[in-house]
Amino acid sequence: MLKFLLEDFSHLAPDYYVEASKKLPLAEQEYIANCNSIKRKQEFCLSRLQLRKQLLDFGLDFDAEIIITEPFKKPILKNFSNIHFSISHHKGMHAVLISDFCKVGMDLQFLENKNNLEQIAERYFHDFELAYLQQCKQKSDSLFIESFYRLWTLKESYTKINENLLLQNLKYMKIDLVNTKIDFENSSLDNCFFYEIVSNIENFKIAFCSSEKLNQEQLKQISLSVNFLEFK
Repeated sequence: MLKFLLEDFSHLAPDYYVEASKKLPLAEQEYIANCNSIKRKQEFCLSRLQLRKQLLDFGLDFDAEIIITEPFKKPILKNFSNIHFSISHHKGMHAVLISDFCKVGMDLQFLENKNNLEQIAERYFHDFELAYLQQCKQKSDSLFIESFYRLWTLKESYTKINENLLLQNLKYMKIDLVNTKIDFENSSLDNCFFYEIVSNIENFKIAFCSSEKLNQEQLKQISLSVNFLEFK
């Protein structure tokens, strides 16, 4: 089974997490209390509530299931290693993807016109992708920004499924947005299957990858209200 949930929490009051966090297990409440950043408190609380709500569909107890979080490692469920999940949030939008048959990694990004997008691209993008972005920039800034985040969410989703990946190796991941094709030019990189979620939510890009190829029925389990762009 695959489950996907996307929710907009940007309308909530900044201190919403204070009461909401009381629904979480004690260990997670303590983690929130020790966070220095209000933003981090909000994001952690809402993401964990969102995740635990989805775990109910897998027959897992909302309160009892322990989520193990270690530095530089992907969070896992202590008692159910067969269930994989990925969480992403940005600008008040929160998404969670859960699978009980394959590994998954997901990224969500707001289309933000930052000054350092080109510097980030130079560091992590393949020469083919850099040339494509330059073509986009010549046409319009908006096309450049959209294309940058399409590339970035695909690459970031891959880092979330491969916790031991060296970020500089992302340059060996060659993404062709026009022909929806991804090639790996480094034999040490594991191949995965990549998808973009095409929704009606403006100014956001969402992509995910899975360790197994998904068929149409499995994609429908994720959502009937969005379309998917599959990369070969």
